[in-house]
Amino acid sequence: MRIATSLFGLIVGVTIFTSPAGAENLSLRIARADTMIDPNTERPAVGVMLTGESAQAFARFTQANVGRQIRVIANGKVIASPVIQTPIVGGKLQFSGSLGTKEASDLANSLSADGGTVEVEPVEKKP
Repeated sequence: MRIATSLFGLIVGVTIFTSPAGAENLSLRIARADTMIDPNTERPAVGVMLTGESAQAFARFTQANVGRQIRVIANGKVIASPVIQTPIVGGKLQFSGSLGTKEASDLANSLSADGGTVEVEPVEKKP
C-alpha cells in the first residue's frame, strides 16, 4: 500500500479519540517492523505490519480521510506526512524516502520494541 512516500505499521491496542475539530486520531500498535530496500527507489525503508485490530481501524481511518494529509508520529517525532490517495487495507505499511541505512534500522528497532506504536492524525487545514 502506498501513501505519498509509502508507509506501513502495525498495532494491537487501538485507542480512538476525537479532537476538538472532530478529526479521528489513532494510536496503533505494531506487530512487526523490519528494514528493507524499497524496490522502486532501491533506498532503505521500514516495513511495518499492524495487528489485526489496528489494521481494521487504520483501514476505516484511511477510508474516511482519502484526499487528506495525515501525520504519522513515532517516538514523539513526525516520521511521515503523506496525503492518503486510497484506503489502505491489509495492515502493511512502508516508510521510505530520505531514510539512511542507520535511520531505517533505528526506526525498525524502535517500532519493533514491545508495545511499539505509531500515532496517526489528520492535518487540520488552516482557514
